[in-house]
Amino acid sequence: MSKARIHPNQKVSIPRKELKACVLGVKIAAMLKNVFADIPIYYWSDSLDSLCWIRNDSKLYKPYVANRVAYIHTKSDPSIWKHISTHENPADLPSRGANLPDLFGNKLWLNGPP
Repeated sequence: MSKARIHPNQKVSIPRKELKACVLGVKIAAMLKNVFADIPIYYWSDSLDSLCWIRNDSKLYKPYVANRVAYIHTKSDPSIWKHISTHENPADLPSRGANLPDLFGNKLWLNGPP
């Protein structure tokens, strides 16, 4: 499952926006677990900054990052977060300008990365 959001011109850095996307992923996974109790959940991010934050103790960071990392830690196991390259990340297709007709026949979007 993937979800795309448009961020207006906010003064938030790209790594912080990526961390917010990780929080959104955890929220979506929690919803899916309520519907499909026995499905395995895997977390993938192309943001090495976010993955580094998630793999460390939230107390090391300033409040913005610390609060989001602490939330992620309460809802997921940091050890199951994995890196995916930007070019293999289907969630990045909408942010690269793909529209609905582009996604219909796109194997990366429909099947995920190899």
